[in-house]
Amino acid sequence: MKGKKTFLKTIRVNGGMIHFDMSKPEQLKRLAAVIDQAADEISSKYDPDERVDFQPFSQNIAEEFDRIFGKKATIKTFGTDLPSMGQWEEFNDKFTVLVEKWIKEGKYAS
Repeated sequence: MKGKKTFLKTIRVNGGMIHFDMSKPEQLKRLAAVIDQAADEISSKYDPDERVDFQPFSQNIAEEFDRIFGKKATIKTFGTDLPSMGQWEEFNDKFTVLVEKWIKEGKYAS
């Protein structure tokens, strides 16, 4: 019996390379869910004009990000271990486009 294949994609980021296994698309859903949960919690608990300490939210997202993309992937990608919400959302938007391109090209495991 053959083992499950991995379809490792390498992404060049500011601080080096990060990796994503396209045979595990559920990881993207978890990352998006963590980002969405943070955004929802911030928007529901805080006034738009209120200054929010984003550190606890960013820390949760960074932990998930590093699980998916590899050790210290957050620092390699963003240059910090606690990116802003805007940085997380921008990465999520750009990476989603990249994954959709890979899927369209058939360079993944279904």
